[in-house]
Amino acid sequence: MHLSTNNREQHRQAFTLLEMILVMVLTGLLAVSAFALTNAAIEMSAEVGKDQQRTLEIQRCLEVFRRHLESLPGNARFELLSEDTGTDSLSELRLYDVPEAFQVGGGIARSDAVSIISEEMEDESIGLSLRYDTFGEREDDVVSRYLSLMEGLADVVWRFYSPLDEDWLTEWEESQGRPRYIELNLVFVDGRNSIRRVFWLPPVVNPRDVIEGMIRANQVAPQEGGQPQLPGQQLPGQTPLPNQNPNINQTNQINPPNR
Repeated sequence: MHLSTNNREQHRQAFTLLEMILVMVLTGLLAVSAFALTNAAIEMSAEVGKDQQRTLEIQRCLEVFRRHLESLPGNARFELLSEDTGTDSLSELRLYDVPEAFQVGGGIARSDAVSIISEEMEDESIGLSLRYDTFGEREDDVVSRYLSLMEGLADVVWRFYSPLDEDWLTEWEESQGRPRYIELNLVFVDGRNSIRRVFWLPPVVNPRDVIEGMIRANQVAPQEGGQPQLPGQQLPGQTPLPNQNPNINQTNQINPPNR
């Protein structure tokens, strides 16, 4: 009788086969869940890093455009060429007489013309590149070098603000001279917010007018008491320059026009 009681107690302390199977199933489920969560966290971290890298690439490209477009020489000439491929409208913003503009690749020699071109990629997206053209003696003798700037675009649109028309134009010819502002609109394939940037262009000024204005503004003449006239001061009885208030310090402010 005593032996039978001990056997029953030993039997109650052991695990059944069903209990072992349940423990193994639960352990497997927990391991799979933990692996899935870890994998999802790794993928999310990689996506965040990729998105940040993409944002930096876009910002660097826009900064290159801003820095070089807003410091172009006064004799720079513009021309916008468009090409309709049936599915996308590709464009080429060509700049002449800018031998040292957009020298961002390192080792790029001086060129006769620089073009910001949009071209169709293998995945049917649009990419932005710089093309440096050097012209030879013959008309068809052109040496071109390319520098890729950005990929993964769905659309690229350039617009020009004309002071004469007081409106934004999607076409611009070299004979129209220099626009006051250039607008760039970018639409991305990955669904991120589209970007609109407006770049101010230095106005074209006649060097003779600049010199004459400097002479008038900085002319030094003796005042009463033998004191010299400081630059910008007005002599007694002197007529102020046109559009100049002698009591107000004139400043120029750049306010790009709205859409």
